[in-house]
Amino acid sequence: MVRSLTVITFVALAAASAPAAPTLDATSDSVTISSGTQTLTVHLADGTLRLDTPYGSYDLTVNINSRSGWVHPGRAAVPPKLYRGKDSVAALITFPVPDDRTMTLHIDAYPGIDAVFAKSGVTGLFGSRHDYYFWSWNQKTDNCTLEGANGPETIKVESKQTRLPYSDWVYLPDKTGGLAVMTSGIVGLMPGRPFINALPRWRFLRPGETLDIGFGLAGAADASEAAALSKLARAKAIPALKRFSAAKQANVDYGLPAPDWLRNADMFNGWYGKWTADMINDWMKCFSLIVGVPASKSAIEKAHEAGLRVIVYVNYMELQNSEVQMAAKGRLYRQPDEAAPADLLDLAKHPDWTCIDSEGNPRRSDWGISQDIAGLFATCFHQADLRQNALTHVCNIMNLGADGVFIDNAVPVRECYGPKFGKHVHPDAAETNTDAYELLQREIYKLVKTFGSDKIVMQNSGIAPSHWAYCDAQMWEGFAFDSKHGEPVNDWPELDCAAQEHAEAVRRG
Repeated sequence: MVRSLTVITFVALAAASAPAAPTLDATSDSVTISSGTQTLTVHLADGTLRLDTPYGSYDLTVNINSRSGWVHPGRAAVPPKLYRGKDSVAALITFPVPDDRTMTLHIDAYPGIDAVFAKSGVTGLFGSRHDYYFWSWNQKTDNCTLEGANGPETIKVESKQTRLPYSDWVYLPDKTGGLAVMTSGIVGLMPGRPFINALPRWRFLRPGETLDIGFGLAGAADASEAAALSKLARAKAIPALKRFSAAKQANVDYGLPAPDWLRNADMFNGWYGKWTADMINDWMKCFSLIVGVPASKSAIEKAHEAGLRVIVYVNYMELQNSEVQMAAKGRLYRQPDEAAPADLLDLAKHPDWTCIDSEGNPRRSDWGISQDIAGLFATCFHQADLRQNALTHVCNIMNLGADGVFIDNAVPVRECYGPKFGKHVHPDAAETNTDAYELLQREIYKLVKTFGSDKIVMQNSGIAPSHWAYCDAQMWEGFAFDSKHGEPVNDWPELDCAAQEHAEAVRRG
């Protein structure tokens, strides 16, 4: 009898010492997840988050970049998917976003970890628009503490916007206690409004991909408690805290190395203005490569005589409809040249090449809209004759003596809905417009290499690891500065992340 009582007492003590299980509750308006002293509520009407902690409450809003400015999710499209297990509780919620996009939000909590976790994923804009969004909340603080090289480091915030170095955790003090933020991204501070970015903060997304921001949140007494909480959380395989790697995601085929002359080139540049003998000899001779030579046999020969290698700009993501352009502006945006006769790439002669939007209308290109170019439209790469004419154009360029081509906007493109509205046919219904475009890019690379292994294909792609198999070089346009901002558009965390991400590509040539 005594032995039996001893066993019962031992079991009771073990149960009492086990951490309390997190809870998950759902109503028609919200989903709430609690772990220890932390509670996170997701509002189904708009995707906003409410975090309640022993030291205060915080309301988080997601701000998503779009063609019309900042937008927010609409009401959750379908009922949340709920999971209650032994090791965790979780919910998956899907919200609609303007521009035919979606945001998924995965929230979870774990026994013994006094924090709540969230991972959001937003689908792509496409059409040469990079994808970007951030989470933010109201909290006044002029300093923060984060993990430094030699232990916790406190940073004084003085500028209008500060993006902190990557850190496993950041502690933002409040009136009493404060907020611990653990993230796979980057924490930043604006006056009275901290925020969380992805790392890298923006990407060009392919169909089916999402830009993800993962984070864990908890009220904490001080920075040491935040550090201990982060160490505990990162000992588990929590999805919200996993670092993103485009190279690992793509399972990269690096293809053949670029020609030695390109790998060893000191500097190259671009010139899209008028090419003259004086310009070539006085300005260009210090560069190993110039992008943007006209599709002109004479211009290419003069460049070669000056010891330059030159490649021609091409862009098939958007093409001109000459009839629409002439009717609206009285002049063409793009003129025929030695490689592109008048009918070769004119949408007026090939109307079935025009990309059709989800409402059945011809899709104007984003660049055409922003620059008031009435006749510039997005293209449907499902059309085999479009791809064939593009290859004819490249062949013509190479026959003029060019050292290769520069493909602008070699990025994911918006889908075409032509078959839905009876505008044209897509031979493979399962293939996306981006798939068909990438097929063309592969064919361009093969064609250029038939003119010699020293010929090159360069892409303006934002550096997509999956493209290395069919190009020699990729351009990261505006990697530090662009024409719209006086401040750097990418800080050290992005540059360092990119260096690590693409180090293997550089090693392989």
